[in-house]
Amino acid sequence: MYLNKSSGNYGCSSYKYGTYCAAPATIRASWVDDYVTDEFLRAAGPVQITHVTEIPGYDPQPEIDATIAEMEDHDQQKDRRKSKAGMAAWQRRADALDTRLAELEAREKTEPRRKAVPTGRTYADDWHSGDTTARRTMLVDAGAHLVVKRGTKGGWRTLDTRRVEFTISGDLDPAIEPNVTEAENIASEVRGDTPAPGITVRLAESVPITEPVPELVPLAA
Repeated sequence: MYLNKSSGNYGCSSYKYGTYCAAPATIRASWVDDYVTDEFLRAAGPVQITHVTEIPGYDPQPEIDATIAEMEDHDQQKDRRKSKAGMAAWQRRADALDTRLAELEAREKTEPRRKAVPTGRTYADDWHSGDTTARRTMLVDAGAHLVVKRGTKGGWRTLDTRRVEFTISGDLDPAIEPNVTEAENIASEVRGDTPAPGITVRLAESVPITEPVPELVPLAA
């Protein structure tokens, strides 16, 4: 469901994107803002933000192919040399190409990789210091996804958490899993249904946001 904020509520606006929603719903905006904030900070707040640098790989094969082609072309010029000086010049170039080819063949192919450098800041730090736009960007970049279902009769005083489902997918998933597991274990102890040792609580699978979703989770500054 696509959400659009109006009069303090979020309402389904799928029609704006040419889609059909079989169960349109309306929910109080402040409930969503608070719920998303709590869930995001619970899962990702303690995680340290890293600056990722893309390091390109290297494949010597294109240069090897180009050098071989140049050597073959140079070899065809050998019989045209008539003078000793000309042959000496041809040989110097031939030797240089052969040396170059040997150097290239000694180089190893490397795959592109990503290097993550810690920034010293956590997601909670940037969340608390950022404005609404910065927070929305953090949610989208993290692969955050909020599902809102229709409410039940009488459920207008407080948020019925059965109506909402907040998930995060993508690069943050492995980093936030321990936080989610710990929080779920604490919640289970409070409820009296502590999971058995060894049980791991993972985030629900979620499809990353691939379409523009304006006003998905606008948060109060």
